[in-house]
Amino acid sequence: MSKTEVYQFEVRDHATGATKLAAHMATREFITAAKGIIVEGSRRAVDSSLVDANGKADISVQPGHSSQRG
Repeated sequence: MSKTEVYQFEVRDHATGATKLAAHMATREFITAAKGIIVEGSRRAVDSSLVDANGKADISVQPGHSSQRG
């Protein structure tokens, strides 16, 4: 069984400047390509079958987290 590291990440609302937690986890490569902000310390090693070819994991995270970043 192969494992892949995935992370929670935030995405920016360009209209308001606020960030919110994405609804799924993903690999560092996916997050970088999506211009997301990795939530350090959220790393999980998951079964590789849960991660698609683009790096998006089929794992939901708790919604509602947001923060203001400059």
